[in-house]
Amino acid sequence: MSGNPAGSARRRSSSSGSQGQRNRDQPQGKKGRGQNLKGLRPPENRESRTWVKLTDDKLQFADPSIPQAITALWKSRFDGPYFTFDRVPNNKINEIYPCFKTLYQWDRADNLHVRNAFINCMRHRWSDNMRDVRLKWVKDPSYIPCWMPPHLWSQLLHYWDSDEYKMLQERGAKNRNSGERVTHTTGPISFGIHEMRMVIKHN
Repeated sequence: MSGNPAGSARRRSSSSGSQGQRNRDQPQGKKGRGQNLKGLRPPENRESRTWVKLTDDKLQFADPSIPQAITALWKSRFDGPYFTFDRVPNNKINEIYPCFKTLYQWDRADNLHVRNAFINCMRHRWSDNMRDVRLKWVKDPSYIPCWMPPHLWSQLLHYWDSDEYKMLQERGAKNRNSGERVTHTTGPISFGIHEMRMVIKHN
């Protein structure tokens, strides 16, 4: 059986080029956090949705898989220069939350608590992921997160070099040195959440 050497070479070249692009976007052996959940699909019927359990103080999700799902949802919809959570417009949050609702169910009495827990989780995971992305880039300047469009990655690099970002870094360093309240996390729980729990406990 005869083949077409030119055609085979083109196919190999195309395959090699595609693999090279993947390697540039995602270093081999390093998977972006939450990317295995990017293809989340809602169940066929409402009764099959996972039940949401909140912590006793109603401030966080008890199931650790839910923050991972929330991270996957916002990564799959990262389409603007939202380099800090404060830059995320309300309409973007309102776009992602209905997607979250198609995956989970909860008591109607907990509607407000679940919405607040969702926003708190999104805020903290946003900050954590942006910090992780920067650390990976510092270690490997060729790194590009596979979930971020190239033009936004370029804008993020410019943002990290901006006076605004440098001022935020300096302010954060001063807060840490002075012991002032900050919103960074201690593991999966933010200082803000710890403070709210203390208020609830003593009241």
